[in-house]
Amino acid sequence: NAIQCKGGCENLRIEGNFFKNCGQRTLNIGGSTGLQFFRPDTAHFEAARVKVFSNVIIGSVAPVAFVGAVEVEVAHNTIYRPDKWAIRILQETVDTSRFLPCGDNVFRNNLIVLSNANPVVTNIGPNTAPETFTFSNNLWFHADNPNWSGPDLPVVESDPVLNQNPLLQDPGNEDFGIPPGSPAAGQGLSLDDPQFDFLQQLFADPPSIGAIEANPVSSVFQGTAFGPAGLSIVPNPAGGSFRLVFPSVVRPEFPLQVAIVDKTGRIVLLQTLTNEGDVIEAGHLPEGLYIVRAGNVAGKVVLGF
Repeated sequence: NAIQCKGGCENLRIEGNFFKNCGQRTLNIGGSTGLQFFRPDTAHFEAARVKVFSNVIIGSVAPVAFVGAVEVEVAHNTIYRPDKWAIRILQETVDTSRFLPCGDNVFRNNLIVLSNANPVVTNIGPNTAPETFTFSNNLWFHADNPNWSGPDLPVVESDPVLNQNPLLQDPGNEDFGIPPGSPAAGQGLSLDDPQFDFLQQLFADPPSIGAIEANPVSSVFQGTAFGPAGLSIVPNPAGGSFRLVFPSVVRPEFPLQVAIVDKTGRIVLLQTLTNEGDVIEAGHLPEGLYIVRAGNVAGKVVLGF
């Protein structure tokens, strides 16, 4: 496996990763754990409330396995040519007096490309609750069978896109972008989360299906913390350095601390401004989308955008 979360794991987020040929189960969400190893030892699931967002997954016997897992959401992933199944629904830790059956999980806005290696798309084991799963707005494309009628899901899917070529840019060279004319473009269900695709672009509304947005939202933002006059980053997008331009109706208190945060929530730059017009130097950061937060040195946040 590439990532395995089991033994009572909960509230995890697996986002923005690239997985290639990762063995039996790229993402083993749940599993089989000896009772003495559960944390907390009263957990009634192998995994719960795991978010799997904006990943690209190539190959593996089963890219996504729900195993004794509950309330898991798998959304906006691109799954390309799995070796056997696209999804597994299993229950390997069986004790009906303690453990919930694998169920109440969501699989939506995913783009799945299948081949003749996938006569069965979904593998369902005993002691599970597949009827409680939710499937919606996934694009399923069988690259080897133009007459394919769709996947063998345990429930009826809402608003699927069936056997339409998503027009992936260059999957042979691991480019899984899609053009604005792709049947996946704009066909996803609008969600509050995730906000960012695999390339750290903002999803449109409605979003594209899959890990990469066909029509990303502009990265130009205007702050609204100070009302209609707003606050600006100049220039935006920034090529390395930028300034904060405050509206004339509001004057900030200096010194002012500016934090730049990446999409994982990690602070990647801290700089203290002593005067309006000070330049923030961010040329060492890789290209992408960031959150800018500013507040006085005492820690009071006055804006974030």
